[in-house]
Amino acid sequence: MNTASDIIKAIGKPRVMRAFGVGARALQLYSQKNTLPAAWFDGMEKMAKRKLPREIFSFKGVQQ
Repeated sequence: MNTASDIIKAIGKPRVMRAFGVGARALQLYSQKNTLPAAWFDGMEKMAKRKLPREIFSFKGVQQ
């Protein structure tokens, strides 16, 4: 799972939509931008039952 799209597909679109209260269009936009909200990180790791790449999530920090 190296992209936002991979993560969403692995967990399942309906499950992500229910868990975070978003629609299909929002997931499509996140997939296109290849960035997911940082607030979703913990929940998505628990749903995926594995470590996820932090760089896919929009954590604030030092710009490289």
